[in-house]
Amino acid sequence: MIISIDGKAKVYRTPHGNYRIRFTDATGKSRNKVVKTATDKAALVRAIKKRISLAYWFPAEKVNDAPTVIVRTFEDLAKMWLEHSEKVREISKILSGDLYFASKYSYLTCPR
Repeated sequence: MIISIDGKAKVYRTPHGNYRIRFTDATGKSRNKVVKTATDKAALVRAIKKRISLAYWFPAEKVNDAPTVIVRTFEDLAKMWLEHSEKVREISKILSGDLYFASKYSYLTCPR
């Protein structure tokens, strides 16, 4: 949980018209956040001054749960490309209205 160490914040205006708010968190790490509106700026500065949780502005980092694909040879890469291109062809046929093909893959079609 991120909380300001001393309740002090410095606000700067960026060349693009946004607001950059800088402060020091409870661990002594310097933090900054760029917000677009004066309302967001005021809310963040108020939260820093009151030393309440800043989880809304600094959400926990997401863990990348996407599977890692390891390509060892050109043959592996070629197989992956062929499988992907076949899936793309299936989807494009469904979207183009190929009724014979769409009936085979009816679970992918959208009701009209």
